[in-house]
Amino acid sequence: MDPPSLLTSWTFDPLQLAPIALVALAYGRRVRTLRGRGTTVPRWRPLVFALGIVLLVLAYASPVAAIGERELFSFHMLQHVVVGDLAPLCLLAGLTGPILRPLLALRPVERLRVLANPLLALPIWATSLYLWHVPFLYEAAVEHSSVHALEHLSFFTAGAIMWLPVLETLPAPEWFGTG
Repeated sequence: MDPPSLLTSWTFDPLQLAPIALVALAYGRRVRTLRGRGTTVPRWRPLVFALGIVLLVLAYASPVAAIGERELFSFHMLQHVVVGDLAPLCLLAGLTGPILRPLLALRPVERLRVLANPLLALPIWATSLYLWHVPFLYEAAVEHSSVHALEHLSFFTAGAIMWLPVLETLPAPEWFGTG
């Protein structure tokens, strides 16, 4: 890819970018609400959350995506690392108990607390990574954009689950002590 085409190879797919924008807006609104009530949200939290949003936008809209799809396998793998590991790390690091409180009150989310156990989180992450590299699944992701989107969603979800026990963003069940 020549340098001038790097500037024109940005893609803006609403199906990929709209959910990212909605998450960013919801986060910003929640932080503003908390600060308006006098609840402290450390300044670094929104900054690191914003970095996670920027990483996702770069992974999906920047030349990294275009080069990874058409030219360099290494760029495609870079996209997977950003989507499945780095962006979830930043997004979860930007969260706090008060920010999450409305979500944690939902019964389905309460049931997901079990995933904060590293004995579950790491195998879920590894299984997602390895399953998508089984030849027939890998080929399906290469040939069908909807399967490729599902692959990215599973990488992101598994990455977020993997970081839960490390960052202790989502409180682990009481039976699981972290030291």
